[in-house]
Amino acid sequence: METKQTTGLRPMDTDYVTIVEQACGKITGFAELYKEMERAISITGKSKSTLINYSRQLAHLALHYNCFPLNLDSEQVMDYLHLVKSRGTTSATFFKFTVYGMRYACRLRGLEYKQYSLPAIEKDQKLPVVLNGTEVKALMAACKLLKHRLIIGLCYGCGLRCSEVRNLQLGDVDLERGMLHVKQSLPRLPSGVKVPKTVAFHWAKCCAVVLLNIFLRNTRTNIYLKATRKNACRNAERSG
Repeated sequence: METKQTTGLRPMDTDYVTIVEQACGKITGFAELYKEMERAISITGKSKSTLINYSRQLAHLALHYNCFPLNLDSEQVMDYLHLVKSRGTTSATFFKFTVYGMRYACRLRGLEYKQYSLPAIEKDQKLPVVLNGTEVKALMAACKLLKHRLIIGLCYGCGLRCSEVRNLQLGDVDLERGMLHVKQSLPRLPSGVKVPKTVAFHWAKCCAVVLLNIFLRNTRTNIYLKATRKNACRNAERSG
């Protein structure tokens, strides 16, 4: 149902049952809420980690009060959030996903999450660390393998995410037009990306290596099959 959890507000069972499984078994109505969240998150195209994070924090909240989370009043929710904040060992994401999970559950059930007095989560205004052209070239030059240079070139040259790079196929690049087709990109973003000449060069080399390996593998297989067939015929002649 989810990845195993080893930390939280309550100790884990000795048989290592996940926190969501505990809540589904002990809290009335939580299993139905989890199924609703799983279906809604899958339909809207959100990642599986969203379901894991939301359901995990709602499970902690439910088990803390031994009550269905949407049946709590605002004072109980605020007391729990204060407890989470006051624990220095708890990460900031634990608090954030508790609030987000409650909001998402309220929207699924058509409830106003304002009744729980949920606080607003301020976004961190941090500037991303961006490498300049010289640093990217040095990073690519330090790679010994062609595939590593290609991955870095796709990330920095085409602005792709790691998940988008993993989903690429050989036929997704049009070298003649210099375009790259990105599958399963975020909504409202173009699926076609212009490919820099350096990235296109490495892609062409990588494709050539892959095709050569396939050819050699098939050639070795054919040679092995022919040799096996000849040996079989010789053994049959000798035995006859």
